[in-house]
Amino acid sequence: MATIWQRLHDNYGYTGSISAVRHFVRHLAVDDPEAFTRVNTDPGEDM
Repeated sequence: MATIWQRLHDNYGYTGSISAVRHFVRHLAVDDPEAFTRVNTDPGEDM
């Protein structure tokens, strides 16, 4: 979060506090990554 704050400050002139960035990031929704299994078959094999 400190890196996010630093980049906002350096690149965009952000004048807010680091605690404001921490508060914002904490409230972002985090979705669980979708699980999948890769199945390798030759073309037409599943037909």
